[in-house]
Formats: sequence, C-alpha cells, structure tokens
Amino acid sequence: MENLAKPEVKFGDWIGEGWRMFTSQWKAWVVNALVFLLICGTPILVVTIGFYINIFMQISANPRSAQAIAPETIFIFYGLIFGVSFLTVFASAFFMAGMHKAALKQLRGGKVELRDLFSGGDVYFKMLGSIFLGTILTIIGFMLCFFPAYIVTGMLFFTAPLIVERKLGVVQAMQTSYELAKRNWLMFTLFAFVVQFIASAGTYACYIGILATLPLMFTITAVAYRDCFGMEGAQYFAPNAPAAPSNYGQSYPPAYQQPPSALYGQSPYEPPTAVPQNPQGNYPVAQPPINQPEAPKPFEPPPPVVYPSTASEPITEQPEVVSRPATPPQPPVVAPPPPPQRIICASCSASLPATASFCPRCGTRITT
Repeated sequence: MENLAKPEVKFGDWIGEGWRMFTSQWKAWVVNALVFLLICGTPILVVTIGFYINIFMQISANPRSAQAIAPETIFIFYGLIFGVSFLTVFASAFFMAGMHKAALKQLRGGKVELRDLFSGGDVYFKMLGSIFLGTILTIIGFMLCFFPAYIVTGMLFFTAPLIVERKLGVVQAMQTSYELAKRNWLMFTLFAFVVQFIASAGTYACYIGILATLPLMFTITAVAYRDCFGMEGAQYFAPNAPAAPSNYGQSYPPAYQQPPSALYGQSPYEPPTAVPQNPQGNYPVAQPPINQPEAPKPFEPPPPVVYPSTASEPITEQPEVVSRPATPPQPPVVAPPPPPQRIICASCSASLPATASFCPRCGTRITT
C-alpha cells in the first residue's frame, strides 16, 4: 500500500477547475450526457409513463369509485421500477467508465468525443463490481443511523478513477481510496456530498439542466484525483496556473581558457597535465600538491620545445598543399635553441618557464 500523505481538500479550486473543463468542451460533454441519460433513463421513463397512463385509464373507467386504482397496480409498478433500475446498473457501469475516461483524457489535453462514452469495455466488470459493492456498503451505512452512508461515499470517492486510470482491482481500488481519504475523512465526506448535489442540481430545472451538471461529477473528480494521486501529463485549468518551465534563454558561465603557460609543461620531472576547469569562473582550480617520489630521477635535459606563436593576426589564407616527392629532401640540420630560462613557483616550488603567468600545478599567479 502506498504511503500517502494527508491530502488537502480544495473545494473552490477543484469545483472551479471542473467547471472550466466542462465549459472548454461543453458541446461534447452535453452530447455524451444526453446519450448516457437516453440509454440509461429511457426504460425507467417508459415504465413511469405507462404507470400513469394505466392509472388515468382506471380513473376514467370508474370515475365514481372510491378505490379507482387497484392495489396490485401499485405493486406491479414498484416491481417494474426496481427490476428496470437493477438492469440499468449494468448499462450505467459501462457508460460511467467511459465518462471517467473522457474526463481523464481531457485532463491530459485531449479532445472529448462521443466514442469516449463507449470506451469503458476494458474496465467494465471492475466498474460494475465497484458499483454493487459500494451500494451494499452504502445501504449498511444507511442502516447505521443514516450518516455513515455519506462517510462510505467520501471514503470511496476515488474508486472509479483508480480503476479507470491505474487498472486496479475492485478491492484494491477501494482500499487505496480509503487509505487516502481516511486521513481527512470529514472534509472528503463533505466534498463527496457537495459533488453529488451539484451533479443532481440540474434535475430542478425540468431535468434539462442535468445535461450540464452531470458532466461536472466526472470533471471535478478528475481534477481532485490529479491533485491527490498525481497524474503524468495532466494539465491545469485554473486561471493562475503556473506555466511549464522552459529551457530556453539559459545563461551559462564562459568556458575556461587555459593560460599559455599550460602549454609548456609543468616540470621536467612530471608530464604536462590538463588544468581542471572551474564551472563558476574562468580561472584555474588550486590542486593539492603532488607527492614527490622518494628518490627523484637524475636530471635529464628536456627535448627541444617548439613554442607556439603568440601572434594574434588571423590566418587569411589556407596553406598550399604541395605534393611530396617520392624521395623527400633531407631537412637541414638546425642547432637546437638554448634551453629556456626557468623560474621557481613560490607556492609549490615547481620549475616553470620564464614566460609563465600562472603555475599549472597550484594555479598561483606568477609575479616578477
């Protein structure tokens, strides 16, 4: 089980972002909600209309009877309503999974489409099991003084998005939702009640407003799931949402340029080494003194060194390529230049050329 920290219930932020999600693609949400309600609500509507037509016919046939409605008619009506509602659960589980998928898809920057409503087949049985098990727990909560039923709804608030997003099992999704919500159980209970109230508020506007309020249950749940459990690639619909960080326009320190003395070597006893670069500035890094061997080798004069030209004049022409003859001429014998005059570093006693400005070993500036 994940070790989840205590979450903060953001009533205004989550409801506001859920509303902005709906308004940004309200046409697609209204179409999905309309198809959802037509498929799941038409059987109940047909039974209800048939019941009232039957009552009207019985009253018309016996206008003077004190008991115009037969008792068995009422029992048949409630039996049909219960049976049709039970069968509707099997269809609503499929479409609820599709609505949750559409909300999570929009949260990642996608476009809500009608086919998203029919995309819940891969998690259908898990969603159906969570509805039946959640209904049983809710009924038990109603039997225990009514209020525990709302606690059950708050504790299992994230069961559906966990099944749809993470493909968790029914029990595992319920346990994960419970482990997070119990750390702030009172606020999650109130939040679940408010979300359900908002989703059903459209029924008071002649049932037409439910086309706008029903999608809010899925968009608000998706926003709350993003903040509580994290969601890769999720977007924010708040007006003051922070922008994504950009890697453009970064300034880096200038590359370190080695002093000319580093090209001449450090000492006749040691091979030349590269001076390390300091990322904070263009100056050499002081290195610890190198342990000298116990028995130094006898002095051997260094080989002739060809010093690089210090002329700053740019090369304007490329050297002409001359084909080499089969028997190259022998170069003239040139007397080696006299050994360069050397100086001693005052910090580490390293032998340096007379033209050195920095000590390659310890980085000390040479002053004459």
